[in-house]
Amino acid sequence: MVDAIQHKALRIALRALNCTPGALLEEEAGVLPLDLRRKQQSLNFWARVKSRHGSNPVNKLVGTGTFVKGKILKRKHVALPFGASIRTLVEDAGLDKVHVADLRPSKAPPGRLDPLMLTYHSLIK
Repeated sequence: MVDAIQHKALRIALRALNCTPGALLEEEAGVLPLDLRRKQQSLNFWARVKSRHGSNPVNKLVGTGTFVKGKILKRKHVALPFGASIRTLVEDAGLDKVHVADLRPSKAPPGRLDPLMLTYHSLIK
């Protein structure tokens, strides 16, 4: 359904005929297909969460869900939770053995007053 909306928008933007295939529209516009775009965004989110090891509370949830995945796969037409689906994506991409650099923000330096501000404060008193 979302693919059809995207293809219709691309047809309008590119002024293409209604019979133009969606894949050709995506190629002409330089747009990724939506399923690849979702996977890309999920992997970007995984990398961002993993780069902030302890500070991100979502870090504990991303990549979990092995037990849940086993239970859900027994039933058909049931979507996996995000933690289980991202784990599958990471394993398929071969990123499960890749070390992600820690990008925690550095501590802010102690505040300093500008010499001009010190002069201003001394004049006020």
